[in-house]
Amino acid sequence: MSKSITYSAPGRIDLSGGATDWCGGHTISMAINLRATAKITRIDKPTTSIKIGDLYEEYESPHYGTKLDLFKAVLELCDVNGVQVEYQTDIPKGSGLGGSAPLTVSTVFAVNELFQKGWNRYYMTELAQRAETLKLETVNGYQDQYTATFGGLIFMDFEGKECQKGKYSKPIEKEPYAVVENLSDYKPDFCILISIPNITRKSSDETNSNVSEQYLNGDVDIVSKMREKALLTQEAKKALVDGRVDDLYGLINRNNEIMRKFGFVSEDNERIISVAGKNGARACKTCGAGRGAVAVFASCEDDLDKIHSSLKEISKHIFKVRMDEGVKEER
Repeated sequence: MSKSITYSAPGRIDLSGGATDWCGGHTISMAINLRATAKITRIDKPTTSIKIGDLYEEYESPHYGTKLDLFKAVLELCDVNGVQVEYQTDIPKGSGLGGSAPLTVSTVFAVNELFQKGWNRYYMTELAQRAETLKLETVNGYQDQYTATFGGLIFMDFEGKECQKGKYSKPIEKEPYAVVENLSDYKPDFCILISIPNITRKSSDETNSNVSEQYLNGDVDIVSKMREKALLTQEAKKALVDGRVDDLYGLINRNNEIMRKFGFVSEDNERIISVAGKNGARACKTCGAGRGAVAVFASCEDDLDKIHSSLKEISKHIFKVRMDEGVKEER
């Protein structure tokens, strides 16, 4: 008889340090209440089927080169077959909200329970990350998967971990796990919305590859900016813990200025930032490395409503978001 299990995991916004998670830096990320789910069903035949939206594939052994490669990769790393996998997500594609990580993290956690693998949370987080970096050889860091797993508002230290062009990630057993510190109890009364433009997006792999190549070649400016972002993240952690919200907003804006210098901020992002700023935004942060969404921070709900109205004409999607929990089983 077939048996099914469903797990969900959240997307994220990064407040500080984004892009340093693939070169041993620090980040602060917050899980948000836009989630993705993976429903896995064991079947009595040696095939795997994957469905997300209008995309569907069924196979006995994976052949890469389609839009479903990421899901094939994570299932292959989990070493399972004889399954049907159905995905759903609230996270718009290409938004820079870490949208692939909730899908892969949910998959690994569902597989772990359904097949009684006995994996721990850190190992499962790393396994989901390796689907992108080792299996598909993309340049991505670790914060998306760790935030999807642990949820809340978290400070992460990636010392000793690397995911760079020409290196990718090391095997899990040859790297330390990230250090994860939960700062949720110190979270201010954030009022946040996500504004997603009609996206002029590049893939995060493309933008990360360009920056990582310069970093590996010792580009003084890039290396300096990476170090600055890591230091800003330490300052942002202290501002959070000390309750210095104005300082925190300033540090978020300084992070975005470095993102701008990396080329991670598009003209559409700039338009959102400008309009939001004129209507009371305290801070704005481009999400991810692919020029997708902008996280807008306001002092109160009234200000957030004003900003929301001002952004309607230049946004494809607008969401008010709040902090959410990490990966969980859906019953």
